[in-house]
Amino acid sequence: MTIVYPVRNHALDYERLQESYQDYIHLDVEFTLEVVRTEPMHGRENVILEGADFFVEFSGAVAESSLDPSTVTMTTRDENNGLIFVDLELGLEDETGMEDEETLRIAPREPLRSGTIYEISIAGGEAGLRGTDR
Repeated sequence: MTIVYPVRNHALDYERLQESYQDYIHLDVEFTLEVVRTEPMHGRENVILEGADFFVEFSGAVAESSLDPSTVTMTTRDENNGLIFVDLELGLEDETGMEDEETLRIAPREPLRSGTIYEISIAGGEAGLRGTDR
């Protein structure tokens, strides 16, 4: 419940104070997510090269609308230290393929290269991956 008071020039309008009223406001709440678990674990070597899936479990439900190539990236480096982006399929499901709003599935659409270091980045903040309170 919120009490709304009349304001003029960013100050309480005492002349109209008697006109205050109750109002109900619905808030669409978003909160910060924390990584709870990753699969495979950070720094893992010798992962499956073709058909590799990576999973990131968060502390709360992920807003599916925030999943896109700008919020989740997988990269490696070329011989000139430039970034090479891997085409990804993103979804909210666990290792068994069941829908799970707290687990992000990251699946490269192309085979990974042997002997190559890859990095998965998940952007946070207002333009990044967001959680929702449902």
